[in-house]
Amino acid sequence: MRHFVYVLKSQNHWRFYVGMTTNIEKRVGEHNRGYTKSTKAYVPWELFFFEEYASREEARKREVYFKSGIGKEKIKELWSRSSAACLPTGRDRATANKNCDNETFCIRVEKSESLEVLRWNDHQHRKESRRT
Repeated sequence: MRHFVYVLKSQNHWRFYVGMTTNIEKRVGEHNRGYTKSTKAYVPWELFFFEEYASREEARKREVYFKSGIGKEKIKELWSRSSAACLPTGRDRATANKNCDNETFCIRVEKSESLEVLRWNDHQHRKESRRT
C-alpha cells in the first residue's frame, strides 16, 4: 500500500498543515469539508505538495520531520521558491528571502478527477550555515 505525506496551504491564511494518508484526494476533501478539528478554521485548503512512500514507517518519519522546526523551515523554503511572494525565513521571521531561484525548482501539475496535484522536485540541494 502506498503512503503519502502531504502539505496543505490555506488559501485564506498563511498556514500550512502536514499530514499522512493513503488517499490524498479523499483526505484533502475531508479537510475542506471541515472534518478535521485542527484545520477547520482555515478552510479552504489547497495541496501544496506530497511525497510517496512504500511503508507507513517511512512516511511517518517524514511527517515528523516536516512538523519539526527544521521541517517547517524547509516547507517555507519550498513555498518561497515556488511562489512569487516569498515568505520570511528564520525563526524570528525578521528577514525575507528576496532571491527566489525558480530555475532550480520545478512543479509539475497532475490532474485527477477531483484534484489538481502539485509534485515538487528540488534539483539543487543547498545547505545553509547560520552563526548565532
